[in-house]
Amino acid sequence: MIKNKFVKEYKELIKDYTSNIEKSYNLIIDNYSDKYVFKNISLVEYSLAIAKRLNVYDENIIISSVLYNPYKYNLNIKEKGFVKIIRKISKDIYFINFYNLINNPSISPIKIKNMIVQSFFKIEAIIITFGEALVILDYFPKIKDPEFKKRFLDIIEIAIFPLAYQLGMQNFKEDFLTQLMKLKYKDSFNKNYAELKKRYPLEKLTSLKETVINLLKNSGHKPITYNYRYKSPGSLFQKIFIRKEKNNIDEVLDIYALRLIYNSKKECYVALKFIKDNLNVIENNDIKVRDFIKHPKENGYQSIHLNIILDGFPLEIQIRTIDMHNNAEFGVSAHFHYKNIEFSEKDNRLINILKDKTLIEKPKDISYIDYISVYTQTNQEIVIPKKSTLLDFAFSLHSDFAKYFYFAEINGEIIKDKSHLLKNGDKIKIIKSKKVTIKETDIDYLFNKRNKKKFNLILK
Repeated sequence: MIKNKFVKEYKELIKDYTSNIEKSYNLIIDNYSDKYVFKNISLVEYSLAIAKRLNVYDENIIISSVLYNPYKYNLNIKEKGFVKIIRKISKDIYFINFYNLINNPSISPIKIKNMIVQSFFKIEAIIITFGEALVILDYFPKIKDPEFKKRFLDIIEIAIFPLAYQLGMQNFKEDFLTQLMKLKYKDSFNKNYAELKKRYPLEKLTSLKETVINLLKNSGHKPITYNYRYKSPGSLFQKIFIRKEKNNIDEVLDIYALRLIYNSKKECYVALKFIKDNLNVIENNDIKVRDFIKHPKENGYQSIHLNIILDGFPLEIQIRTIDMHNNAEFGVSAHFHYKNIEFSEKDNRLINILKDKTLIEKPKDISYIDYISVYTQTNQEIVIPKKSTLLDFAFSLHSDFAKYFYFAEINGEIIKDKSHLLKNGDKIKIIKSKKVTIKETDIDYLFNKRNKKKFNLILK
């Protein structure tokens, strides 16, 4: 009975429902119905909720979001016939072990962010971690532990929300922000959002959209597609009441937004010129056309933004190509939603930039208790595995410190041995030589696989 009920719900809620998705879900119903994540929330219900949150993504992500929790109970996914990529994604999420990190107050939210960045080899693991975070927010009314709830909100605010922004995952970012504002500010949030909807009714956005689209259509500038959005309540509340960037709602010009999507950059600029010539575009010292196609944001976002006044209401118009739109909505995860979009070099560069900003290495097992903290000469804390060597530490700082390594001062003592094992609390200063000192045999002094990859690149 429970099986039929859940499978039916799964079919209704999961896009592109497949036999492998059904197989993964039946597996946990048959074997893990007696397991609970929270006292009153079963593993089966929890896994379904995550999959529902991620139902716009591809089959591998949906299946992995179902299987990684049973993985904690020693489920052998390979024996069950699931392909290598699903086993890999599930293992990566298992390494992150997000739920356990939440329950470990000794690990700060910023360190959790760094651990998540460094712990995944595949971006799918991050997508599923975000899905799990949203599900925990959904379950907040059912969760009784106030300390858990307080810490989790701190983690969302300091770690998860900024990471979604940095990876360009707009949908996740807006969901996190709205939930965060709603839970932290409750009555004030609800009151102000109710006032917003009275001042800017949703129906008006529909009529503004139709006016602009008809004008473009009748003049030969119809986009290949378009969509429109009402500014997320979390983003609006934060802008006015938390950051106080605006004095009141009427100063916010992008509550209503229309996105025009064209085939090419050339068509985007032709449409821009037409709109500027035929609509009341706001341009002054404070408000200008923002061209993020020519000048992309750090996270890769590209679009042209301009603001107009139409029927007495402000409307933001965003003009972009289809690829730019996919990236704007899903960031580096766009290719899992629109399957014709490849995981680009730009995506890889963005991920590598994030990894380079942190110094925490890929875990060797599921536990972070096997890590030590060491310190640079400026007292910057670096978290590394227990068996890390002096050469590992050099690579963690920058490849040049390994390439030109001369000697190190550890707690005031001069150490020349690159294979020297570091211990918790060590304070380390590396002295560089003017000449390259690294040798092929030095690879034997490295413990971390990532550092071995860096080593091989240096020798090429």
